[in-house]
Amino acid sequence: TRIHVIEGISMGQLKRGAPGILEFPCDVERLENGNTLLSDAGDEDGSGSEIIEIDPLGNIVWNYSVGLAFAHSAKRLKNGNTLISDTSHSRIIEVDPSGKIVFTSDSWGNGTGKLSDGSHLHYPNDAHVLDDGNIIITDRNNDRCVITDYRGNVKWFFSDGIKHPHNCDMLPSGNVIIADSDGRRIVEVNRDKQ
Repeated sequence: TRIHVIEGISMGQLKRGAPGILEFPCDVERLENGNTLLSDAGDEDGSGSEIIEIDPLGNIVWNYSVGLAFAHSAKRLKNGNTLISDTSHSRIIEVDPSGKIVFTSDSWGNGTGKLSDGSHLHYPNDAHVLDDGNIIITDRNNDRCVITDYRGNVKWFFSDGIKHPHNCDMLPSGNVIIADSDGRRIVEVNRDKQ
């Protein structure tokens, strides 16, 4: 199967949710092996959402779509697994190369999905595993950037004055840079929240 780029085709002409048809690509990264990993959120109702790895010729070499709804990001981890922001399900998951879920934020709080501060993720747009093993998450509808461990213990968060952020990343300096989408600005903060 090959990836199909949609140009000059009206959305009404497409078979919605068909594998390999890019409908709403939200995240992309070039992997060390030269392949490209992308997250396609799919249709507005969440159907057709999939994570796709394609080779330089456009051939699909790996994909995952089981139960995803409007997935916004996928990151390949050092262990070969893939961390996915399953956005409309308000969770993050990690899947191994066979497609088995090896971690889900739904397991936090003894299966309630609650973080240590009592909150739930709400529409997470982006997630990365940091060098220290913690996860940085852009928790859009909670208007924050949050760092947790794999057990859901909140290690740090920033929410001062940001509204519906779409991306936050850890910089080499240890600062966090945030795309404050509805604030129409970019914010860089240190770990003291300055």
